[in-house]
Amino acid sequence: MPIKAILDGEEIHSFTFNEREWEELKDSYKKRTLVMSCCGHGAIPKTSKLNNFHFSHKPKSDCQYARESPDHLYLKFLIAKLAHKAGWSVTTEKSGQTPTGEQWIADVYCTKNNVQLIFEVQLSQQSMDVFKERQAKYIASGINRVLWLHKLRKGKEFYFRDICISYDLPMFGLLQDENNNYYLPQFSVSVDQFITGVLEKKLTWHPHNNSKLQAKVIPYKEECWRCGKETNIVRGIGIHSLDNIALDFISFGNQDCKDLIHKHISNEVLKSHGIGELKQRYSKTAGGFYLSNGCKYCNALLGDFYLPNSPLEYRSNKYKSIATFTFDYRGSPFINQNWYFQGLRAKRI
Repeated sequence: MPIKAILDGEEIHSFTFNEREWEELKDSYKKRTLVMSCCGHGAIPKTSKLNNFHFSHKPKSDCQYARESPDHLYLKFLIAKLAHKAGWSVTTEKSGQTPTGEQWIADVYCTKNNVQLIFEVQLSQQSMDVFKERQAKYIASGINRVLWLHKLRKGKEFYFRDICISYDLPMFGLLQDENNNYYLPQFSVSVDQFITGVLEKKLTWHPHNNSKLQAKVIPYKEECWRCGKETNIVRGIGIHSLDNIALDFISFGNQDCKDLIHKHISNEVLKSHGIGELKQRYSKTAGGFYLSNGCKYCNALLGDFYLPNSPLEYRSNKYKSIATFTFDYRGSPFINQNWYFQGLRAKRI
């Protein structure tokens, strides 16, 4: 049930029609030449139970698209319609080949300002190796932006096997709610919200290696074990993208955090926020010197052992920073790379 056909020698797409135009085509197509673009067989314009406009093969067709499922048609139609509305040039069932002659057919192929973008809807189960093979064909053909919507199996124990978290293979799971509407559990949004956001560049990958990131110094109040007074200490740094998406929290107990703060933030700045001097202090417990927090009143070592470390609380923006700096990210400190949609990190489902 494709959404592309040839009418009187001109390629047409069902998603470009409004209801009135579609009804007019259904009334007039018999007086014109309407054939399927996939195989040249006669075509019939129809409206599915899910209210999608599509072309059906006339009887006695053995074309593979004559057996397309209603759900696959629905999703393909929705994506194409949203991309068309967003100003992209869109075609479906787009065929092509790699420089070595390997064939491929894209569900929804979009172009805009010399950018090529493909959406693939995979409802049947497919191995990760096949996903990678198909992706490799597109890359070999010079198409690097390919997004996969993959229907998840029922049963939570399968999800990690079904979803690949990779910049090179953008894959997002689909589930159906109690009303059989498709949604993306990684972001808890409907398919149409997700596709609209993708087209508006709200889907991003962070962090990229060899990129710039922001670090925000997060303070914490601690009672000094020696003098009993309350003093501020450095709790850690919040890592953000340059467009202020919260990526991670790195505790001051992490050596990478210490190195970054020591390099970019002076003790004078910390002192202005009631934080004791950061310096090398001897610890009997550690059996040596290390860069540590200290009480601003008596200079007692306030060890890393007592540092709270709750990155999930930090993500809620509950804690305010006292200083911000930018640094070149080269894979350190370690930050899990992932997809973000409208600023929210993809959930592990």
